[in-house]
Amino acid sequence: EAGTAGGAVTVVRQGDGLEYLVLTVQKAPGWSTAKHTAEVSSNLVDWCSGDKHTTTLIDNATTLRVRDNTPVQKGEKRYIRLK
Repeated sequence: EAGTAGGAVTVVRQGDGLEYLVLTVQKAPGWSTAKHTAEVSSNLVDWCSGDKHTTTLIDNATTLRVRDNTPVQKGEKRYIRLK
């Protein structure tokens, strides 16, 4: 259980013209970002986290929004999760 009230993954076009996966989570009361990590993958086997792989767009009392640093490419799969 991630301890969240809900979450959504969307594809967002950034100022560079590329599209990225974005995970948005509505935090439940008492939820701690320190206990959770956003991870990204291209194959659902190998997961990566940290500043090299993700960018935190919002992290406040009610919302966590994290972007995959690898753009979505036609014909390639990308996955993002909160662990």
